[in-house]
Amino acid sequence: MLSIILDPAPLKYKEINTEDEQRWQIEEDTICTIALNPFEKFEYNISKGFELNFRSGPDWLNNFIPKIGTPAIALSWLIHDINYEGYLSQQRADSLLYYMLVEGGLPKLNSQFVYVGLRTFGSRNYIETRSSEFVKFVHTVLPRPTPIKTRSLESFQPKETTIALDQDLQFDKGNEEEVYKALKEIAPKEYPNLKEEINKYYK
Repeated sequence: MLSIILDPAPLKYKEINTEDEQRWQIEEDTICTIALNPFEKFEYNISKGFELNFRSGPDWLNNFIPKIGTPAIALSWLIHDINYEGYLSQQRADSLLYYMLVEGGLPKLNSQFVYVGLRTFGSRNYIETRSSEFVKFVHTVLPRPTPIKTRSLESFQPKETTIALDQDLQFDKGNEEEVYKALKEIAPKEYPNLKEEINKYYK
């Protein structure tokens, strides 16, 4: 389970006028700290004025994947937008978003749709260089304690929740067809291998 701390909370933002798409702007300096486990955390210092579009994609997605959503889901979109400016790898950014959406209350099937869609189509929007003047990012990794030998010569390891960000997530096979049908609606017409792309995320 993720530990997420937002200060101040809830997130404050306002819609701004643009010619191309709906966009919003963060209204006050904000700090978001996300702990993956007791030894690794991300801290995002986000300055007032950072712009984002929350959830990308057509409006018909709003019925099951909100454009903004609850405060927790809105924060998920914000952190993902930041990470897509090179603060995490695309793999880690997409995986973190999945866990944040589930933690924020979005059903797992809906969150799978978001994750698989991003892994399939998201690379066109990912920027590899940390380019935002509105974000300061700190990634902290603490040394893990050395296992302690007890009198029985067994090793003690502290219990922790594992959040895996570095490998593609694997989901239950039963949801594959639903995700495929939904993603097919937004897939580029020239994308012939969609079924195969989606298949690798289901076991």
